[in-house]
Parts: sequence; structure tokens; C-alpha cells
Amino acid sequence: MMKIDSHLTETLEQYKFSDCEFKLAFPLSGNIESHINSVLNGNEYPILQKNWMFKPSTIIDIGANIGAAALYFRKFYPLTTIYCFEPSLKTFSYLEYNIKNI
Repeated sequence: MMKIDSHLTETLEQYKFSDCEFKLAFPLSGNIESHINSVLNGNEYPILQKNWMFKPSTIIDIGANIGAAALYFRKFYPLTTIYCFEPSLKTFSYLEYNIKNI
């Protein structure tokens, strides 16, 4: 376990996604690992893999959680501006940590 903020302790797992590997921080609760894998494996947004003509200039992720979808969107749309919004302050800390380099 690692602390990314004075009040957060989480799991920090190594993930391989597309051509890169990265560490993803997330809270130890619920079935979040299953959700992360579902997003990164393309199960949540399969239409994006099939529609290569779609080239958004902006993506707005409302309820961004810990940022798995933002990482997924970045894979398919590297030049797109992505705005992430997360209302939970605790979850926002994970989001901020996870997407700081995208």
C-alpha cells in the first residue's frame, strides 16, 4: 500500500494497456478492480473500437471515478482534450493521481 495523499491509502497496481505500462491507484473497496479491467479491456466502450471515423476534439467524462475511462479514451484519441469531473473528493484524489501524465 502507498499513500498518495495524507488521507488516502490505496492499492497501486501495475497495468499494461495498449503499448504502455503504468501504475493505477484505487481504493480498496467494492469490485473496482473488475470495473477497471472491464474499462481497459474495451468492454465498457466497445463502439469506440469499431468507429474509427469518429474523431472528437473534446471528451467530457462526468463521473470520471479514478480515471480508467480517461486512460482508455486517450488510447483511441491521443490528440483529444479530455475533461474529467468527479464529485467525490476522495475519489477525485485518485483520479488526479492516475491521469497526471496523460
